Amino acid sequence: MSALTKTFVLLHVIMSMLLAAGLIVFVNRLDVSSQAMKADKARIARLEDEKSIAEAEARTIGAQMTATQNQAQAQVDGLRQELAHATQDASALRGQIATLESNAAKDKAALAAANEALKVAQGNQGALQGQLAELRTAQDKLTQQFTEANLSINDLNQRLQQTERARRNLAEQLADMTNKAQNTPQGGRSAGGAEEAGYVSAREHIEGVINERQTIAGRPYATISIGSNDLVRKNMKLNVLNKGGQWLGYVTVTSVDQEDAIGVLSGPRINEIRKDDRVTN
Repeated sequence: MSALTKTFVLLHVIMSMLLAAGLIVFVNRLDVSSQAMKADKARIARLEDEKSIAEAEARTIGAQMTATQNQAQAQVDGLRQELAHATQDASALRGQIATLESNAAKDKAALAAANEALKVAQGNQGALQGQLAELRTAQDKLTQQFTEANLSINDLNQRLQQTERARRNLAEQLADMTNKAQNTPQGGRSAGGAEEAGYVSAREHIEGVINERQTIAGRPYATISIGSNDLVRKNMKLNVLNKGGQWLGYVTVTSVDQEDAIGVLSGPRINEIRKDDRVTN
């Protein structure tokens, strides 16, 4: 074998070794590139996921910001309305204040006029008090005169009633005596007739006292110490006098027993009627 051939064979071997080494290096680099590409793809996928999450968060934040802006705008609108109402209320209050100030001025003027009138009235008070005292004195006199006139009228009425009762008693006695005279042969009075006439005449004056006062159905009543045995009759009106002899009122008999009677009180001074006050006709 020639040297040239040996050289070519040697070169071939060397080239084969270089090719094998290059293939090994290429395969190794291809594997590294593949792994790097896979890593890059995974990283890209992760970045895309993060991008999607970031975009979703951005949309959520945008929606929240929009809602917050809308809420803030609504609050601003509400505050503007409240401010408008407050402005209107302030205007109305200013009008009321003006009205109150005007009324206060009028009240001050009226108070000043009232003070002047009060001064005039105080100036006339002394004269009015003097006139009032005179009127009271005149009223007292008239009241006394009226009371005295009532007492006189009552006394006259009592005298008239007493006279009328005496007249009726005499008329009854006269009729009885006339009847008995016609029935008696001698034309005279019987002993019983004389005794009866004398009894009526002796008991004509009625005198008793108040035993007790009581109120029945809201009306004042009194129990008196005289009854039918003392010629007291129902509906009889008797005078009530105090221990000093002053007339207090009447007791009108409503119920009569033999020894006592009950009657309703009337008159101007019935509140002064007490136990043991006189009852008389």
